[in-house]
Amino acid sequence: MLSKLTVGFRLALLYALTLALACGICAPAAWAISPAEFVRFDIADFSNDQSNISGIQVITEDSHGFIWAGGENGLAHFTGQRATIYRSAVGNSNSIAGNFVRDLLFEDDNILWVATANGLSRFDIRSQQFSQFNKSNGFLPGNDVSSLERLNNQLIIGTTSGVAVLNLATLERVTPPFLNNLDPNFHVESMAQQGTNLWLGSTRGLAKIDLQSHQATLYDHDTRDPNNPKKLPYMDAFSLFPQHGTLWVGSMEGGLYQQDIATETFIKLPEHIQKKIGLSVVSVSGNSTEDIWAATDFNGLWHINSRTLETRHYPYDPSIEGSIHNNKPRATYTDKKGNFWVGTFSGILNFHYRGLERGKRLFKESTLQPGLADNSILSILERENDIWVGTEGGLSRLSKAGEPLRNFTPENTPQLTVTAALSLANGIGNDIWVGTWAGGLLHYNIDTDTWKTYNTHSATNPIHSDHIWALERDKKDNLWLGTHNNGVNKIHLPTGKINHYPPAPFRQGGFPWEMVRDIETDASGNVWFATFKGLARYRENTDDFEVYSHDTGNDNSLKGEQFLALLAHSNGELWVGSRSNGISIFNPISQQYRHIGLAQGLPAITANAIIEDRDHNIWVATPNGVAVIKAGTDKVDRVFKKYDGLASNIYYRNSSTVLSDGTLALGGKEGLALFKPQLLKIFRISPPPIITGISINFTKSMPHLLTYQANKDQPLILNFDQNTIGFDFALSNYYHPQLNQFSYRLVGFDDTWRSLENTHQAYFTNLPDGHYIFEVRAKSADSIWGQASSQVFFSIRPPLMRSWWAYIIYVIVLYSIIIAVKKYLAIVATSSVYQRLSIIDTLTELPNRLAINQTVERWHSKHTPYSVLVIDLDFFKRVNDTYGHEAGDKLLKDFSEIAKNALPDDGKLGRWGGEEFIVILKEYNSRNTQAVGETLCKSTEATTFTFGDVVIPLTISIGGATLEPDESFTKVFQRADEALYHAKHHGRNQVAMATSTTHLS
Repeated sequence: MLSKLTVGFRLALLYALTLALACGICAPAAWAISPAEFVRFDIADFSNDQSNISGIQVITEDSHGFIWAGGENGLAHFTGQRATIYRSAVGNSNSIAGNFVRDLLFEDDNILWVATANGLSRFDIRSQQFSQFNKSNGFLPGNDVSSLERLNNQLIIGTTSGVAVLNLATLERVTPPFLNNLDPNFHVESMAQQGTNLWLGSTRGLAKIDLQSHQATLYDHDTRDPNNPKKLPYMDAFSLFPQHGTLWVGSMEGGLYQQDIATETFIKLPEHIQKKIGLSVVSVSGNSTEDIWAATDFNGLWHINSRTLETRHYPYDPSIEGSIHNNKPRATYTDKKGNFWVGTFSGILNFHYRGLERGKRLFKESTLQPGLADNSILSILERENDIWVGTEGGLSRLSKAGEPLRNFTPENTPQLTVTAALSLANGIGNDIWVGTWAGGLLHYNIDTDTWKTYNTHSATNPIHSDHIWALERDKKDNLWLGTHNNGVNKIHLPTGKINHYPPAPFRQGGFPWEMVRDIETDASGNVWFATFKGLARYRENTDDFEVYSHDTGNDNSLKGEQFLALLAHSNGELWVGSRSNGISIFNPISQQYRHIGLAQGLPAITANAIIEDRDHNIWVATPNGVAVIKAGTDKVDRVFKKYDGLASNIYYRNSSTVLSDGTLALGGKEGLALFKPQLLKIFRISPPPIITGISINFTKSMPHLLTYQANKDQPLILNFDQNTIGFDFALSNYYHPQLNQFSYRLVGFDDTWRSLENTHQAYFTNLPDGHYIFEVRAKSADSIWGQASSQVFFSIRPPLMRSWWAYIIYVIVLYSIIIAVKKYLAIVATSSVYQRLSIIDTLTELPNRLAINQTVERWHSKHTPYSVLVIDLDFFKRVNDTYGHEAGDKLLKDFSEIAKNALPDDGKLGRWGGEEFIVILKEYNSRNTQAVGETLCKSTEATTFTFGDVVIPLTISIGGATLEPDESFTKVFQRADEALYHAKHHGRNQVAMATSTTHLS
């Protein structure tokens, strides 16, 4: 049931910072929703007339996954791209009965029942017609319909004047036996059903109906004995939700309480919990586990764990963009995908994407909730059960053991004279080191909660800069300090001895530059430094540095000079992120370099942080999102951004790390994201979109035409003058619907898939008569393209050409045919010669491209499977350049003979052009096709090709592909050609097979 203020699941998207910390930063917790995870949908932004639905009372979804919301001034159908508003029209019995919508119930895919304050409506979605049921036509005891429930084939209708029951098959009012035991004027505000019990909530009490015995039990409030456990604790039972053996009751004046269904006793919540929630609960809802949601008047949304009674508060916070929009939530709903919706009094649909629960996002504290010292994250350090976060506003300590979040700022920590914590490192005891901007080096003893400062003015052990970009503790307990303007310091932590290595770029073994942005220790104990004048490695035996610089014109060197980030990869390589040249990958053993830049998929040329996860994938934080490079590749696989669940799109500091449990911590300009990388890999194949409307000659048709969707046996038949047709479509995905993409084609007119962005319509004008299939497929922000498409089959009749000019055309056509036949007969004797020349390659006497195409077309017409091999003679241009074109022609002819002899009898060899040949194999699978290709390679390599006295060695490269369902020859040839390129790129003299539309073997 969707009660009048249905709060099926509170889109409680606000507050998970407190919750995330209380439950453990990286421990998954049900509904640990963080503050910026509400997406607000204002219906007015999506409706044609910019009208809105205020005071949303109920939310549900249809079989397609599209949202329906009822409010105080109408009913809205919301697809994510468009909103349609339905309102009552005076004197129109085919419109909705009233504008104040209190409950919604789907009878089936096409029938929606709408409870309003002015009667009941039955909405046929296909015909877009409402039928009205009210008191005046004898269906209802009163017109204020508050709640709907379905029991088998009966619709239970709760009104403020009593209960009515409707037979859904006959649409007649019936009187089941239980109605005889119920006050006919019982004022119903809400209903709930579980098992054989049906509860009716009222402002004057609670009624329970046993659907087997048909007996009714009334629970009222005893003002003389308010603590009587068999009586209602308060007068009203405004909203109801049964969960397991408990009935949760929301009261407008008494807050939230429970009834034990078995003992029929009422239980009040502990006083301290009730006091927090407040006494005005307008709606209560939940799920089948432990979640209960209470929507209050003026006190936001509350989550209660029904087992532990632990509460969480989700109020409106004007300082947080992602909070619920209003402190008066009215309706909640959890859709079939697990996403959570909240409708508020302000009329805003608040949406929480369940995929964002893959991790935690932490933000700056506000007046309503604790949080980080600042949103701008500069550094991250893990120490035992703590995560330390350096920010522009100070230092934050996050406990994985459930201790409260603690911030260290100049306001609460006098030893902190500055706020920017640029870098962090663990000490050798229970302590940490903090590098600051302008405040020098800070040492914090966790046991004693004391601070000590080291700076350029220290009386003892001064350091050589107060601006410390990087800290690194090496394997010999040396703490290295990378400064902004004076090279590096090395502090031997056991003794406190400080060494200074000032910038000496012109001295052999000197440190290359004054600014150091990152320091990294590799597995061998080498300490590396990223500077603004190259890369340096510390040589302990000589106490100096080996410098690696950019060598102009030499690809086997670093790219750029200004370096920001380092990663000592587990395979021994060093990854170096630069300010304006992407990433250089250095192999210290081979002294070879590789490079990754924009061409390889980086979203920006600046790499501010590089980390390696447990699966050896590389994560690169840039000013334009976080790029993932799969293990063993040098190409970006995907770029994650804020809409994927990260805290920010902008990462401008080396403030990312991998925690001991594999969790990634990515700090950006707008907060910190903590997540397990495998949880972000949620790529799903997108379902086909839903075709929501058809327009003929720019006039929108009735939705009943959509019954022709995917019905090729009974296509939509249009007259010849109905030749302009348009289609509306939508994808039931509300996770950043503006990022939904569509592609479409009209089979019979143009088989090419056309891409669409920022629109959900396709139009075709002046279509000729014929048979057509409109197909559309989709991709959402959290999925990949699906092969499945939605289809509409239709035909356009030809025109009735019976005018006088049509007959003239007929005569002209007939005369032209006679002349054409005579000419045809005159040349038919010689046409066979020309026909042969048109399909045979004159040099090799092999079938040419036209002949191959004709053969393939015949196979396609009979749906015959086949495979394609595209052959390229390796280094053929050298033969022409070295021995001349005559030698090249002989080589082509000799190879043709070798290839024909090496092919099986059912293989067809043709010359595609130049040094390219093609083989088509009827009814060959991928494995057999590859075997044929390998035979060709071996035969060619084993053959001695000569020209005069010259022996010409020859090998071939082959790309192959096997026809996939619904694939054209152009597509399968393209895949084989790409496989050929792969074979040539990886050494030639080999066969590469495209095993699918995107993969090679």
